[in-house]
Amino acid sequence: MGHGTFVDLEELLEQKFGLPQAIIARALNDSEESAQRAAGSGNTFSTEELQSLEVKGAAGNICLRFYNANGEEIENAFSSRVLGLELRRLKHGIVRTTVVTPPGAFAELEELIEHRFGLGQVIIGEATSDSEEAVRAAIGSAAAQFLEAAVKSGEVIGISSWSASLLSTVDQMHPIRKVGNCLVVQLLGGIGSPSAEQHANHLAVRLARLVHGDARFLPVPGIVGSASAAKVLLRDPNVSNTVALFEKVTLALVGIGSLEPSALVASSGNIFSREELETVQKQGAVGDICLRFYDAKGQPVRGGSMTG
Repeated sequence: MGHGTFVDLEELLEQKFGLPQAIIARALNDSEESAQRAAGSGNTFSTEELQSLEVKGAAGNICLRFYNANGEEIENAFSSRVLGLELRRLKHGIVRTTVVTPPGAFAELEELIEHRFGLGQVIIGEATSDSEEAVRAAIGSAAAQFLEAAVKSGEVIGISSWSASLLSTVDQMHPIRKVGNCLVVQLLGGIGSPSAEQHANHLAVRLARLVHGDARFLPVPGIVGSASAAKVLLRDPNVSNTVALFEKVTLALVGIGSLEPSALVASSGNIFSREELETVQKQGAVGDICLRFYDAKGQPVRGGSMTG
């Protein structure tokens, strides 16, 4: 069980109240700061009112509507008072109903990027600072939440193992209990330092466990010297069987890299010479996805693939 997850209790709540999914967060302590904030909002009832609600079996409230232990709403004499107060405030213009973008959501910028590059959906994460670690954590958090909602049973998930952002994503994911029969496929090979290979295996294995599936690895270099060398490697059944799964991938998780390789990519052995990088840069390349180069408009660079 991952840190902060309570699978048994979440399933109990889902079954008890007919919820599609319940997520329980672990608090750092049991302080009453939230209770004090609620009291300071003015949305409070007298002791007598609360006692009468308890007599009726009230166990809690959602937006000042009270419910019993079975999740059934309790009719009470105070609902009309709350509603009447809100109607009077609306009538006199004291309050108004607005749709507020929650922190961490950037709808206008997301739509702009979607239109600019013809993307189906863009999600932007909000970092707590400009540091590389904070940015990576924000990307990982946003991607993890998306994946937990998007992954379906029977999914064939391709993953580029040489990405620190994807590692952050997988580390922040919770087990997705309601999916199964999934397969995680390593999309990009790489043979470098032992620690780098351990990273690639860890990423694929951990993701497979989160989706209750199996992992398939690609134990070959991501870059070889020639097409003939690549053909020789493909004769190995362990390699060809994994490559054959590429066409079956239903969800691909890939990092978006710059021309200059990150430390993780460099440790994988998937690096180009200075001359090779200068060649694709002259052709307009600004970055790569799985060693496939693209230009500033997001278009593939012709001849910008050097995987052998």
